[in-house]
Amino acid sequence: MSHHQVFQKQVLAPTGVEQCIKANLINDDSINLVLAKTNVLQIYNIRYEKIEKLETVTESEQDIFIQKKKIELKPSLELIIEKTLFGTIESMACVRYPNSERDSLILTFRDAKISVLDYNSDQLDFEIRSLHYFEKDDFKGGRNHFKHPPLLKVDTQQRCAVMLLYDRNIAVLPFKKTSSILDDDDDDEDEDNFEEEDDNVNNNKKIEIKNENFQQQQQQQQPHQSPKDKESADDEFDLLFEKDSTTTTTSTSTTIQKETETETETESTTKQEKDKNQEKKKKIKKLNSFIIDLKSIEIENVKDFCFLHGYYEPTILFLHEPIQTWTSRIAVKKLTCQMTAISLNLSTKAGSNIWNVSNFPYNCEMLVSVPEPLGGALVITANIMFYVNQTSKYGLAVNEYATIDTSTISGGQPFDFPIDDTLNLVFTLDRSNFVFLESDKFIGSLKGGELLIFHLISDGRSVQRIHVSKAGGSVLTSCICVLSNNLIFLGSRLGDSLLLQYTEKSITDDQLEHENFSNPYKKQKTSEVFDLFDENIEGKSNNNNNEEKASMASKLLEEIEDEEDELFKEKKNQLKSYQLGICDQIINIGPIGDMVIGQSIDPTYDETISPNQPEYVPKTLELVTCSGYGKNGSISVLQNNIKPELVMAFELPGITNAWTVYKEPTNDIDNDNNEINIKIGKKRSLDENEEKEDENEEEEEEEDQEEKIKKDKNWHDYLYLSLKDGTTLIFETGRDLKEVGKFNFKSLDIGNLFGRKRIVVIYQGGIKLINGFDSVIQDIQINEPIKSSYICDPFILLQFHNGTIQIFKGIDEENQLVQFQTNSIPNTLSQSIFSSSLFFDRNKSFLNINNKNQKSKESLNNQKSQQKQQQSKKKKDKSLGFLDSDDDDNESSEDEEMKDQQHEEEEEEEEEKVENEELKINDEDNIYLNIYTTNGCYEIYRLISQECIFKVSDVKFEYDLLGINSNESQDQILEQVLTPKSSLSKKQLQQHLQKQKENGITSKNNYNEIQNSEILDIVEISLHSLNNSDPYLFMFNKIGDLIVYKSFKREKNDELRFKKYNHSFILRDSVTEFYQKQQEKELLNGMDDDMDEDEKKKKKEEEEENLNRQKRIVEFSSISGKRGLFIGGKKPLWAFCEKGYLRLHSMDSSDNSSNGNSNNNNNNNENSTPANNVNTVETFTSFNNISCQDGFIYFSKDKDVIKICTLSTLMNFENDIAIRRIPTKNSCHKIAYHSEAKCYVVIVSFPQVTQELQEDSKKPILTDDKFQIKLIDPTIDWSWKFIDSFSLQDRETVLAMKIVSLKFTEPDGITRARPFLVIGTAFTFGEDTQCKGRVLVFEIVSHKTQFESEELGEKRLNLLYEKEQKGPVTALSSVNGLLLMTIGPKLTVNQFYTGSLITLSFYDAQIYICSICTIKNYIVIGDMYKSVYFLQWKDGKTLNLLSKDYQALNIFSTEFIVNQKTLSILVADLDKNILLFSFEPQDPASRSGQMLLTKADFHVGSNIEKFVRTPMKQLQQKYQQQQQQQQISKNENNIKKASSDYQVKNYQDNDNKLPKKKQLIIFGTLDGGLNVLRPLDEKIYLLFYHLQSKLYYLPQTAGLNPKQYRSFKSFSQNFHFSPSTYHQLPKFILDGDLISKFLSLSQSERRLISNSINSTSDEIIESLKDVFESWNLF
Repeated sequence: MSHHQVFQKQVLAPTGVEQCIKANLINDDSINLVLAKTNVLQIYNIRYEKIEKLETVTESEQDIFIQKKKIELKPSLELIIEKTLFGTIESMACVRYPNSERDSLILTFRDAKISVLDYNSDQLDFEIRSLHYFEKDDFKGGRNHFKHPPLLKVDTQQRCAVMLLYDRNIAVLPFKKTSSILDDDDDDEDEDNFEEEDDNVNNNKKIEIKNENFQQQQQQQQPHQSPKDKESADDEFDLLFEKDSTTTTTSTSTTIQKETETETETESTTKQEKDKNQEKKKKIKKLNSFIIDLKSIEIENVKDFCFLHGYYEPTILFLHEPIQTWTSRIAVKKLTCQMTAISLNLSTKAGSNIWNVSNFPYNCEMLVSVPEPLGGALVITANIMFYVNQTSKYGLAVNEYATIDTSTISGGQPFDFPIDDTLNLVFTLDRSNFVFLESDKFIGSLKGGELLIFHLISDGRSVQRIHVSKAGGSVLTSCICVLSNNLIFLGSRLGDSLLLQYTEKSITDDQLEHENFSNPYKKQKTSEVFDLFDENIEGKSNNNNNEEKASMASKLLEEIEDEEDELFKEKKNQLKSYQLGICDQIINIGPIGDMVIGQSIDPTYDETISPNQPEYVPKTLELVTCSGYGKNGSISVLQNNIKPELVMAFELPGITNAWTVYKEPTNDIDNDNNEINIKIGKKRSLDENEEKEDENEEEEEEEDQEEKIKKDKNWHDYLYLSLKDGTTLIFETGRDLKEVGKFNFKSLDIGNLFGRKRIVVIYQGGIKLINGFDSVIQDIQINEPIKSSYICDPFILLQFHNGTIQIFKGIDEENQLVQFQTNSIPNTLSQSIFSSSLFFDRNKSFLNINNKNQKSKESLNNQKSQQKQQQSKKKKDKSLGFLDSDDDDNESSEDEEMKDQQHEEEEEEEEEKVENEELKINDEDNIYLNIYTTNGCYEIYRLISQECIFKVSDVKFEYDLLGINSNESQDQILEQVLTPKSSLSKKQLQQHLQKQKENGITSKNNYNEIQNSEILDIVEISLHSLNNSDPYLFMFNKIGDLIVYKSFKREKNDELRFKKYNHSFILRDSVTEFYQKQQEKELLNGMDDDMDEDEKKKKKEEEEENLNRQKRIVEFSSISGKRGLFIGGKKPLWAFCEKGYLRLHSMDSSDNSSNGNSNNNNNNNENSTPANNVNTVETFTSFNNISCQDGFIYFSKDKDVIKICTLSTLMNFENDIAIRRIPTKNSCHKIAYHSEAKCYVVIVSFPQVTQELQEDSKKPILTDDKFQIKLIDPTIDWSWKFIDSFSLQDRETVLAMKIVSLKFTEPDGITRARPFLVIGTAFTFGEDTQCKGRVLVFEIVSHKTQFESEELGEKRLNLLYEKEQKGPVTALSSVNGLLLMTIGPKLTVNQFYTGSLITLSFYDAQIYICSICTIKNYIVIGDMYKSVYFLQWKDGKTLNLLSKDYQALNIFSTEFIVNQKTLSILVADLDKNILLFSFEPQDPASRSGQMLLTKADFHVGSNIEKFVRTPMKQLQQKYQQQQQQQQISKNENNIKKASSDYQVKNYQDNDNKLPKKKQLIIFGTLDGGLNVLRPLDEKIYLLFYHLQSKLYYLPQTAGLNPKQYRSFKSFSQNFHFSPSTYHQLPKFILDGDLISKFLSLSQSERRLISNSINSTSDEIIESLKDVFESWNLF
């Protein structure tokens, strides 16, 4: 079999926001933001943080300014749910079902699929409510390509939803009818029928209980709906929206005296029920979905549609173009668009035309529905904004081209629409988005990012004019929605999405000056425009707020004193605008136009350090992309592994653990002063001013000292290091580490108690309470060997090897430790404790669970809230009667309101004081004890009251939810689990069974207990509260799997549950390695006499390690300003909770240097990356002092080096990959990395005016992109500044850039290969002139003049050669030291020996070559319309065409895939597919090699601009050190020989698994995602192929089919079939996203699936681990 097998995996989900809506999905009280990012669905919640700000208040009596602390609520986004779907979300909407507490989400997918989802709060997940499928050939009309995706919109009153179906039909999904004016009587009758029917049903139930003929009567009863009606429905959408017929009603009680009476009554009631059911069926008709052909109602070529407000029936307004036009016919036919309003009759399933408006400009783009009371809709064109209603029309010209669009044509109908051209602002409306803030005010985001406020000024029926005001400038938006009365969200696919807070401000017409928004040189005021990348946004907004508040107050006073009429006042108040401020943002790295792999360089690192020195930092790689567009343009640096920044390192062998602690502060400073008095006198003389300046300087110095002391409180004072030799070193942490003391015992755990007053040291034998750093105050002796310990102030938890625990509590008054009694916690031998920990609930998430005290407090709080609600109702009543009262009454009511406000403020202050007191008292109530027992039960106890708040069994089997199947025993689950393959010998199994028999333990599934119970037992368990999220449960089992659960509470009874958090990190060791270690331990235990001294030392060390287990999960509170977890091991992990959602990131702990050469086209690249020596990190602690602020210390087990590091504050950890953004504020098009100069070359562009500017002109200014070549040197500093630039000519566009290796003759006469920067451009002067291009060759040199600053470095761009070409230079590459250059459809080979390009050979393709890639002397070129060509550069003279593809594929990019000796061609097309082609002349289907064979196709779902080919990371060879072990004794030779043979066999198997001559493909998408293609061996491919075939049957979110989603799509290409299906080939490209879902299954599900494909779950997981590790490069 040829090796064309590829594994495709999404490493980073799309980050660009395509759609956004507001919904109440979680509950009715909270507002949720729903985002669609291509195939990712995200649900956000709005969380408000309390922020203290200083507010200046003046006193009139004295010239004193008092600064008071003011608490403000800052809104931010909190991610609740993130789902990756197997389908691209085309449109979405929300619907509130009848009698439902929350909204439902409606999603549409291509070609015509609808999924309705409900949020299930009991499972913390979505569940499918209904699915709808309209993909029939009858609706397609014989067509394969459609202009619009399935767009869905919901009626304003939620009576129905309409989806545009295949451009020519609409699918109507009616909901249950809502009450209206016309059918009030009918609804009342229906409700009466419902109530009577329910009464009869309840009465019948009471009678049937006593009746003997219960079954016969039940058969006589008829259901409410006949099965025929159900079968006649097109889908089940209407059934889901009907009212529940079993609603609870008050039933009348009936008395029965005799059995004969009951029989007659039942017969009469059943007859009555039948009659009423039949009458009800006649009155209420079922509402089924139906389809309307738009051609039947004279609607063709639909551009957009929307629902109108204020109609009794659902009314849709269509924007369509019955007779289309094009550019050359605009002079004859330009008014081609038309608006048609259709009223839908849901009962007759028909639509009727009620009104239409014709003769609209051809460039109408979209419709925006206007809410009541105005109604109607806005029609948006590029130059005009129309308001259209059934009775009125209005048009606002936004630029001068509006008159051209509406000018009358000779012989045509005149444009009778009124156009208002009095607007002073000049802009265009194409690609803009709009949303209504109020009934007559809406905000619009233009294509340049400007935000405008539009105000519809009307007389109550028709719009008189539209007032426009400026609100600011933001990102280039793709969607926009309003979340609340002061929050708005701007979604963007070209930049970061923003959450904005808007406040109202009054304006006048005089403030509107003439301004042209299309002018790139316009000066924008800081008060009007905010910038995303401005660091002082908040400061500016605060100052502007204060000024505007003062101006608004003065204007309000003037309006009150003014004696104008009320109508004039209302019109004046209508002119209002809004001020915007940024509250939160969602990072986006899309669209990724280009990407490159470069070397990650620390600017402060000394490269002269050798690898043997402890300060040595290995060279790593990083992925750099071009992101954004326009002013949102940036460079993104992606790191799959977090790279810590080294501060200091030194050798210190034998460290086992480290801790940093605080000591008791000597100076106590009161920081709780809420008022700061600053005395400011009047200006009288210069002397007084000088004295005041001196006083101010002294005060500032004192404030600086106080701030330093505050910082010192957070600095660690001592560092304790526990060594293997049984001692503990004590260091004082100042600017340098100084050893100040030593303990003669090995410490197990150290921490602070009583705040920071004391230090507690736990060692094997006791507990010491220390004052200072070594003076012992209290010493507690413990005889039992300690297995693990946990310190949570004021509690200490000790767990012993006999399965018992002991808890000590610190008494703050006496500063002593006292044993804490745990009587109610089970501590018997039958349920011995296997692992335990303590948890401090910082966010009080568990406080209300089984807490009697808290329930009483809640009842009191509820009473207070009810009183407040009553008071607020009284206020509302007063405010409602304000219009009818006189002036005196108004004054008295204002006084009462002032008094009420004062009382409220006093009550709030008292409540805050009480709450603060409760917080101090109840800190101990929030400490919980976690226990995992030997029988697999997990329990949580509140430590003070010893109440059990949660208990569940069989945690180790990794069920999706914890808290449901708690009663199911372990034996019942083990019976369902199939037996995997055993790696143990028969002797060990027999010995284990004999031991169990001796101990009296009998079980049916002894074999399963060995395989499951031993490996899956939870060794470490801990709960952690990260930031403001719910607590997360982290667990490690014996084999090393990391299991994570998120806690949540049910809405009904606040019952605690846990939802599994799925991640793709595999931290386990192999099963064979695990059992081999156990085998060695058993062998070594029997050979104590024959051991050497070294072996005895190893055995002692292992015994000590087994005696006390070191914690792998360490919590930190502030590292680089972030709170999270560090998870140690061979692959260390960081856990952050940004935006309330857990993200895991791996840390790079390798010590070997990787090759910095990232030129992927070199021939020697296949084996360029050496094997990395991964160090096991088990020792970690946070570290904060003067020299290393908010840092950490870690110690690698394999090397005796302790490192003090920090995390970069420039990185963002919100996504699965750490991202750093370098804003350029210009569009970035191309990027390349120069490996020798270690710098990046970037192509950027910015708009440039191409015409003369006129001040009063209303024409939009035409701009052209000006391209520049920029040079970035990351070795200078962290800012990544541009150090050199080269400007290209006007109207010159860069199409290609690459650093290639060309042969060049040096001045000494030697010809050698050197890297050169080659750029291909094109001149665009319009259609009349021929398009030409230019090629430029640069070199990067070290050059610096005396006038240049040192900040710019010495590297510069030097132009060596330029030449104009006959056509555009579209693609560049190199082969054998020669330059490959494509000029339009022609490929040329050029040499650069003498410093000028000389053409050696050429080849003509068909239309336009857009991509080129090479490997050795093989070349692949991609034609934009005619697929790919495969060529060979032969004998250094000619280009030979080997083969090509004859299909009409629209190519985006091409690349090679190398899999051992197999070479495949990878292609990305227009319809978001990737295809694999192969050159096989021996295959008859290839026409003797003339045609490339399609081996596989795969639908990615996103367009791909660039493939990056890089060598695969070589995996570690296992058991290298075990091969060199010495022979032990002659008596055990046979046993050792057998074990060594077993090891050698494993070495050979593992060597076969190592990738040889394989290369990865990394590609970024235009949606901001990152994917990987990894070649597979045949064995692993077959394993994954069969696994994928089983995983197809797993239930997916929204009911989507992964197999159908990954099939070949042809939305716009003339390619009507799947190539792999046509040739009947297997799926050579495997779906890694689906296969990785195997890790999210429970243990029993894994066993069942793996056994069904004749494999084991361990084998599958180990294979996945090898695959995942192969792209762990950057």
